[in-house]
Amino acid sequence: MRGRDATGTRRTVSEYADETPGDNSVRRGDAYEGTRGDDRPLALRLIDALEAGHDQGGDKREDLVVQSAALQVATTEDREPEPYYDDLHVDATKTPLADLRETHELAAQGYEAALEKYADAYEEDDMDAAED
Repeated sequence: MRGRDATGTRRTVSEYADETPGDNSVRRGDAYEGTRGDDRPLALRLIDALEAGHDQGGDKREDLVVQSAALQVATTEDREPEPYYDDLHVDATKTPLADLRETHELAAQGYEAALEKYADAYEEDDMDAAED
């Protein structure tokens, strides 16, 4: 899928669904435009895109006060250990996007703290020897 646009929206979603291709972007039911040149993690840029869509009237089901939000970022890179902040879900909340951003921030902080704490054991491939 390199260098091409991809979109996908189930036609049964609603009349508000959009599928407009942009520059080197992939969207699933959102009007996310690629953010070439932005050095922030893709997950944060996707959360920004979800918030921008919401600010423009996003989910038209205004009668549903409690909602959810999810984020999943896949990569072709070989990353060890796999960061766990790229697969997040918040359910049953009145502020799903704010909660998703906060969950991402906390998960990223926790991931960095774990990397720092267990760096030596990980490098030596001896996690059993890691101090608790």
